Amino acid sequence: MGTAEAAFPDTPVPGMTSYVSGLLSFLPFTKLGAPGVAGAGTVDIPIPIPILAVLANASLYLQAALLDPAAPFLVTASNGLELRVGI
Repeated sequence: MGTAEAAFPDTPVPGMTSYVSGLLSFLPFTKLGAPGVAGAGTVDIPIPIPILAVLANASLYLQAALLDPAAPFLVTASNGLELRVGI
């Protein structure tokens, strides 16, 4: 999770693009789904956001990176996601 949108090719491994800059936090998680079935996993990550006027129209940028034994460098990543806070 970060504060700015980015596009850093080959970061942190060749073939992977990081779409998040201004890193705020790293949230470890476990996916749910059938082992060995590509695309069958799901994950829910609750992100509590306080109701504060200063956060109106603020954006957070998210990207997931997963250990993947089938990926060339054992890591795969999601596309970037912009989360805009509205009050």
